[in-house]
Amino acid sequence: MARPDKVETALLDASALLGLVTGEPAFACLKPLLVAVDRGEIRLVESTAILIEVRPHHDDDDEENARAREDLHDLLQSERTQLVDVNTVVARKAGQLAAELGLKTWDAIHLATAILARVDVLIVRDRKLPEGDYEGVWVTGPFDLNEDNLLGLLPP
Repeated sequence: MARPDKVETALLDASALLGLVTGEPAFACLKPLLVAVDRGEIRLVESTAILIEVRPHHDDDDEENARAREDLHDLLQSERTQLVDVNTVVARKAGQLAAELGLKTWDAIHLATAILARVDVLIVRDRKLPEGDYEGVWVTGPFDLNEDNLLGLLPP
C-alpha cells in the first residue's frame, strides 16, 4: 500500500497530540486534521494507553498547557474518538512489532492499535518508525503531512 488516497481514520501518537494541542509550531500543519475530526469527517482512533500518556494533569504544566491537556482529554473521551482497549490481541501484536521493529512499548502499542483498527494513517512525532506502509497503515510524521501535501487527501 502506498499513501492513502483518502484519509477517513487517523491515529496520532501522544507526542503529536500534545504538540498539536499545546500549539507547538511544528504541529500547526495538523490543525486541518483536528478540524476534520471536529466536523465528523475523520474518525480519530486511539489506544486506551493514550489516556495514561496524555493524562489530564501534569505538575509541570502552566495554565495554558493545563487547559490544552483538559481539552485533549475531553476530545479523547468524546464520541469523535474511538478508543481501542489494550487487550490481549493488541498486546500480542505490539509485542510482535516491538521485537520485529525494535520499538519501545508505547510506540508498539500505537502501531498495533492502528493496524488492528485498520486506521488509514498513523501520525508520529519522531522518526523511530520510518515513513511508509505497515500492514496497511501509512505512518508519517506531521512535517510530511504539510510538505508532501498529505492533507490534500483529507475531505474538503
